[in-house]
Amino acid sequence: MTREIKEHHIRENEILETARIFFFQKGYEATTIQDIIDKLAIAKGTFYHYFKSKDELLDALVDHIMTDMSQLFKPLVTAKKSAVEKINNVFQLGAAYKIENLDAFVVIVKTLYRDENQIIRDRMFQKSIQKNSPTIAKIVNQGIKEGVFNTSYPEYMGEVMINLGRSINETICNTLLNEKIDAKTMSAHMKRSMEMYQDMIERILGAPKGSIKIYDGRDFDRIVEHFLNAIQKNSNADKATKE
Repeated sequence: MTREIKEHHIRENEILETARIFFFQKGYEATTIQDIIDKLAIAKGTFYHYFKSKDELLDALVDHIMTDMSQLFKPLVTAKKSAVEKINNVFQLGAAYKIENLDAFVVIVKTLYRDENQIIRDRMFQKSIQKNSPTIAKIVNQGIKEGVFNTSYPEYMGEVMINLGRSINETICNTLLNEKIDAKTMSAHMKRSMEMYQDMIERILGAPKGSIKIYDGRDFDRIVEHFLNAIQKNSNADKATKE
């Protein structure tokens, strides 16, 4: 019985990983179930044993991706820290995750922010609200009890903050993808966007001015440098291939 469960889990992960590659590179709409079946050399019945449809597969893939991130935040609820420290840690952990996985971050931005992958971004956003809003609500309630946050709607703060974060994230990623902007301007624009986000978070939480610190400017310099180097490296590789 143990061996069968393990094999089931392995096959499911193989399908999810293959779907991730196809969805990101080819686009969700352009990818067919047959593409995945052919790549894995499995029977159609095998695929449908795990997933009833392409939409169900996408939902499972997004859940798989977002679970890793949400697991970083959950321990904060019971940590012996102030609410302000916890809110700051939520953002800092997210930033640290990107910095520690810069190569993957570059690939994700370049593929996920193509027009044909809008549906994947939408689904990831919905899953983020579902998984992370309860954690943020608990931290906000703690802050209200401590007298550092002043809001009558703690249960909605997670969704509001994630909505605002999505807008800022879209701006930052589109800035990274804008080949007409130089590195210095790009980094400055991203920092300015995060300063605005930081100010908005303080206002909606009713937090003291300057208490919310959700980014380190040096992180953006590193991200921009790494992103532009990766683009240049790929460009040189493409030229070499054509020659």
